[in-house]
Amino acid sequence: MGEFLSSEEEKQAALAFEQGKAVANLEYARRVNKQSPLYDQMGEEVVTEVELSGIYRESSIAQKIAKRQSMGSKPVALFTDIDNTFYRRDMVEPMRKLNQVLQRNEWGLIYVTGRDLAMVRQSEELPQADIVVGAVGTEIYVQKEGSYVIDEEFRQLLQTNWSRDEVYQVAQKIVAEHPEIIFQSRDEPGAFESGKVKEPPQEFKISLNVTGDRALAVKTSRLLESEIKGAQVILSADIDDPQKHNIDLLPPNAGKGMALRYLTEKLGIRGVAAGDSGNDLTMLIEGGHPAIVVGGAREELRTAVMGFEDTPSFNSKVKKLPNSQKILIGQDKIEEATQGLIHALQQGDFNPEDALGLLPHFTSYRGRRDENCLLFF
Repeated sequence: MGEFLSSEEEKQAALAFEQGKAVANLEYARRVNKQSPLYDQMGEEVVTEVELSGIYRESSIAQKIAKRQSMGSKPVALFTDIDNTFYRRDMVEPMRKLNQVLQRNEWGLIYVTGRDLAMVRQSEELPQADIVVGAVGTEIYVQKEGSYVIDEEFRQLLQTNWSRDEVYQVAQKIVAEHPEIIFQSRDEPGAFESGKVKEPPQEFKISLNVTGDRALAVKTSRLLESEIKGAQVILSADIDDPQKHNIDLLPPNAGKGMALRYLTEKLGIRGVAAGDSGNDLTMLIEGGHPAIVVGGAREELRTAVMGFEDTPSFNSKVKKLPNSQKILIGQDKIEEATQGLIHALQQGDFNPEDALGLLPHFTSYRGRRDENCLLFF
């Protein structure tokens, strides 16, 4: 191999880099472009461990990472939405079984949810997570000795290009002109000051509801995207009411996908991501990890992933993104919520060795059951 790239190779490398960025898989893009110190020119890992710092150093996730490394295994985590993915009222026992298996295998449990931390902690049935990524990827809390500490570094990152007041003012104008759009109670003007709600508005999230069919919800989200320049617009179906849709306005560099990539680099960890609704989309297709769309997923999520290329799998439908990352689409009734997670995690398709957009020479590892990586039930 020559020391310098030919002009054609440079073009191909540049194209690969842009494609990597297009799916927001940062490590893949850097690796192909030979910019990352973690990989050599053949894509082989040269650094396998990340030195944890700050609040992560003495955290529960750090303990799991250390235990797996002491056994010669790579650190692994489940990045999962909560409602109708990891947890459903009629699947409490399967959830407990799955959590036991995660703990036995020293997998990290990371909630990536629309709930805030208080709402997570109110659910007594939920196992305690190592990390809670809350409020649709705008807050990160790390568990240390049973309590949670906020990641201030991530908070400061979101502050860099976010003006909540400006975004809120434009949203108010749109709500006033469109009666089908309303603020969620926490974001209603003056709701906290008057005592109508107990919790203040969230720093990096403004939430609205639109009532009607999906076509109206999509039209509304596009209106918001065209009118509000300083925020990204995340559309998802309401958990309880099929005629109600949630729209979250977030900083441009926030969201579940961004938070997942941030943690991937911070912890040096592989994993599997799982979700069921539109606000999970960036986590599933941009996070750089094998992903699971559980059975019974919302229409907006299914629609978004159905166009990707099919790939051979064991029993379920698996799609492949441009970076070779795999997404399993669970069957309704059979693979919903926790049942879908358990089924997918027992399949070789979701060996976390596939995580982080591994290059083609790792293909032989895909589908192989590896005791260092897969869960055994």
